[in-house]
Amino acid sequence: MAMEKSCMLVALCSFFFFFFFFFLFLFFWGSLSCPEHQKQALLQLKSSILAIAPSLYNSYSLHSWVVSSLNCCGWDLVECSSTDHAPNNSTSRVVVLLDLMDLLGYLSPQPRVESSMLAPFFHIRSLKELYISGINMQGEIPGVGFSNLINLVHLDMSGNNFNGSIPPQLFHLPLLQSLLLDGNSLSGEIRPDEEEEEIRKRTMGLQELSLLDLSHNNLSSSIPSTLTKLQQLTILDVSNNELRGQISDGGKMGTMVLDPNYFANNNGLCDIQIHLPCPEDDEPPIPPPPLINTYEPQFLWEGVWIRLTKLDDNFLSGKVPKEER
Repeated sequence: MAMEKSCMLVALCSFFFFFFFFFLFLFFWGSLSCPEHQKQALLQLKSSILAIAPSLYNSYSLHSWVVSSLNCCGWDLVECSSTDHAPNNSTSRVVVLLDLMDLLGYLSPQPRVESSMLAPFFHIRSLKELYISGINMQGEIPGVGFSNLINLVHLDMSGNNFNGSIPPQLFHLPLLQSLLLDGNSLSGEIRPDEEEEEIRKRTMGLQELSLLDLSHNNLSSSIPSTLTKLQQLTILDVSNNELRGQISDGGKMGTMVLDPNYFANNNGLCDIQIHLPCPEDDEPPIPPPPLINTYEPQFLWEGVWIRLTKLDDNFLSGKVPKEER
């Protein structure tokens, strides 16, 4: 009897400890996984990618992106924060990096990717780094969506086919340190035509920006002088555009890396930084010396040219003869 009670006690204890550790495991596993809405956003993104490129269904990069996986922090191309940096002192981890760089690069021909496919990203507001270069994305940059990603530090959208103008929302991101938009088909001005006060307010959001690459686009107009107020800006590349006008030389423009190659192939740009003087800086031409007339002076008297005759120092008298009729 005592042995039976002992066995029952052991079994009960084992059962208790099993469920205790099981629930403890679920608790800690759940605390280390990404939020459900971020997982669903990534799955929606995968569905959009497979809709235009079914051959990626068995791709190694997206193979780990499955519904049955409890933790999207373990998926390829995704990185999450540590629990030490979780928002609002929570114990959950959030997605901070997504790298789709050249995901479709090996496909030939590359499928057309519409910029509307970016929509799921805008539900992952914890993103700090987003790399979507070289995936043949086309259309206008959805500025309203990017205004949600206020934690972005690095944004790389280079090597695509984005068109239209640069949305002003990109200049509102307060923590952005690098913005790469090179190798697209962007046009228009680097900034919209706004009042000076609005420009000042808008650029205040870029105080952490150190790298701005706008090269190989179709941007026109001039380089805005407001960029000189960005205290952290060290590299500005606007080469291979259609920019014109004088390059500002105040503020950071006087201390950043001013490699002439960063301004090359803009037929209208000028200033000392790229060794192309502006027209107003050209020295005025030296006027030619005045012509000296070596002929004797002549006077026109009633349509008849006569030479000047000197009659001084004589003893002439009488009246000056009248004009002959």
